[in-house]
Amino acid sequence: MLQRTKNPLTGGEAVRITPVEAAGAAGQGVNIMDTTQQQSPFSFFTAFPAMPLGTFGAVPFGAVMEPWRRAMTDGVERMRAFYGEAARLEGLSQAQAMTAVDESARLAREFLAYQTQLQAAWRQRSLEACKGMADAFAAPGAAATGTP
Repeated sequence: MLQRTKNPLTGGEAVRITPVEAAGAAGQGVNIMDTTQQQSPFSFFTAFPAMPLGTFGAVPFGAVMEPWRRAMTDGVERMRAFYGEAARLEGLSQAQAMTAVDESARLAREFLAYQTQLQAAWRQRSLEACKGMADAFAAPGAAATGTP
């Protein structure tokens, strides 16, 4: 059973639960809930009146939050400086990478030119060697029969 009473600490209205009797098997009443003998362990916290929502203006909220605001502002500024330095280093890294790519392309062009020169020189030498062999076999005094 619910019973409305006045709270002596806050002056507000409170609801109190009283024991409920239920019919037992033998027709006797059985107490299934007894709240009058035990005190709630939370009664200390509920003894104080609730703070009305309109009283936040009385608390110096700005003064309490000022260190947190400064810390957050300082953190954002440090993050901005970090990102600026990271962007500067990325620019340097990209410039070095572009220089390395240009140098690699220059070396590749030089390698191709040198390889072309080597191939031409090899063809020249092999042609000279073949011509020298042909001249050695066609020396004057050698018979056409193949006898020396």
